[in-house]
Amino acid sequence: MEIKTFKTDLLAEKGGEALTDILCASGKKETLLLLAGGSSMGMLQYVGPETLGPHLTVTMLDERFSADPKICNFLQLKTLPFYEWAAEAAANVFDTSPQEGETIDELAARWETMLREWTAGNPNGAVISTFGIGEDGHICGIMPHPDNPQRFKDLFENDGRWVAGYDAGANFQFPLRVTTTFSFLRKYLTAGAVFVAGGKKRSALRKLLAPQGALPETPARILNELPSITLFTDLTVPM
Repeated sequence: MEIKTFKTDLLAEKGGEALTDILCASGKKETLLLLAGGSSMGMLQYVGPETLGPHLTVTMLDERFSADPKICNFLQLKTLPFYEWAAEAAANVFDTSPQEGETIDELAARWETMLREWTAGNPNGAVISTFGIGEDGHICGIMPHPDNPQRFKDLFENDGRWVAGYDAGANFQFPLRVTTTFSFLRKYLTAGAVFVAGGKKRSALRKLLAPQGALPETPARILNELPSITLFTDLTVPM
């Protein structure tokens, strides 16, 4: 993992430029672009529209299970210029917002079907993702489970499950989550750009970079296992 440090006001721009470079490096190869929600979406306004096209499939990395446009990651994505650029470029888009009457398990199944069909149809395709990290060390929609590592393993490290829908519990602001799993990312991810900004993320970044640690305690440590990851931060490293 490569770490690049910039002043806060340059961070999203530099991350977006790097994402542009990653997309350019894939050329016109069929590419699946997974997008994290939250502050990492700030990078998207700096992605070069020339990198978008019908070879690209855009979707979320994870989803908050809600039809509220202030909560749902995909519905927030739809408000951004990036989404308009992707549509104008005839990129494919997979909608992760809950459909009318759809349960959390049904959304997870629909999403997993898409991933399996895409990977089967594009065996030489690229899978690129943006990432953010929560103050508690969560990544994607994968929350820490320090007291229940077996549940963590069953949900997120099960080779037969590429998308998990679950209730993270009352301790979390948005407990109902649907997320791509570590099993999928380990198998298919080609490259990724990570956005970590603000002093409240310092502890999580420290745990990510520590010599030792466990995924159920700090899920963001998965980044140490994934290929071609570049992390953009305004925090001093090492800390």
